[in-house]
Amino acid sequence: GNHVTAFLDILCLLLACVILLRRRKPLVLLSLGMSLFGFWIMYRAPGTAIRQNALPKSTLLETVFNSGIQTFESLNVWINLQYICYLLLLLPFIMEIVKSYKKRLKYHPMLIVFASVIILAGMYCVPYYASSYFGAGRLINVVWITFLILSVLDLTYVLAWIDQSAEVKNIGWNAVSVFLCLAICFFGCGKSSTAVRAVDELSSGVAQRFAAGCDKRYEMMEGASKDEVLYFDRLEQSELLKFSDITEDAGEWQNNHWTAYYGIRVALKP
Repeated sequence: GNHVTAFLDILCLLLACVILLRRRKPLVLLSLGMSLFGFWIMYRAPGTAIRQNALPKSTLLETVFNSGIQTFESLNVWINLQYICYLLLLLPFIMEIVKSYKKRLKYHPMLIVFASVIILAGMYCVPYYASSYFGAGRLINVVWITFLILSVLDLTYVLAWIDQSAEVKNIGWNAVSVFLCLAICFFGCGKSSTAVRAVDELSSGVAQRFAAGCDKRYEMMEGASKDEVLYFDRLEQSELLKFSDITEDAGEWQNNHWTAYYGIRVALKP
């Protein structure tokens, strides 16, 4: 029921076809065919057509080019100290897999990493082709989670390749990973950590002022009549507590949704 995850399924099955057909295992074609048919049903659904008519559509060339740029911009943001800590925490478990894997790896690890980047870019292609827009945060989260999963698979493959190629054995990966993880967590996370930013907003009073502003709004609403328009003060600007707030125009969609839910007309003070 979701175009992005459905297309991810297709891309993964295409990769599986490339690998398994060389081993003369054609059954994967059945799975790929079913996924393509399911995607076609979603694409041809009446609701999709109605929504599509209200959105600008990009050309295939624009989609591929801009999705590629967006992928590398996302990687530039996502590959940070928290991401390194995430991989280091999993490294002891990954090394156990690497040590126990005995079959010879046939593909160069750069091909695997390249395929992962193509998968991420392909996920971005779906919303951009349909709307000239990469989608809301909930859609980007799907790409991000896929990136985290692919990262673990890629790291496992790369380390297994190194282990087989250089015959690196018993070099203390576990001890090194724990030490580096603790060092980076202690010295490097800084403002990139959500927990650190939450503590910062609590200690500076941002979160408290945000809560007080919300409480004041609800107080005003409890004593208001449905005929009047309530004019609220702006809420404290927070990096973590953010949403689409009401505007100065009582006719805006955000304000109308408040009216539909609470039964009271609202707007921001000019």
